Amino acid sequence: MACLFILKTALVAGITFTAAGAAFAQGVPQEGGPPRGGPPPEAISACTGKAVDTACSFTGRRGEKLEGKCFAPPPRREQQSGGNKPPMVCRPEGMRPGGPPQQK
Repeated sequence: MACLFILKTALVAGITFTAAGAAFAQGVPQEGGPPRGGPPPEAISACTGKAVDTACSFTGRRGEKLEGKCFAPPPRREQQSGGNKPPMVCRPEGMRPGGPPQQK
């Protein structure tokens, strides 16, 4: 009987930790920040009201000044069906798609 109780407790704990890990991995917003892996708000506001390929600049997450051009990212899977387009963002020079700027 005690063995069954331990087994049930372990199963519930495993499911709870798996669900929490999946939610974290999917980009749950950090305290006061954008979803994990998304562009910083400064990169989005740097291109508000501007056209694609317009020069832009913003202060990066580490306090550095980044310069680049406004870029219209493709919609993510969850945005494709809803008709929502992601906001235009300032892509720093040397930025590879989906990653940080390359070191020079």
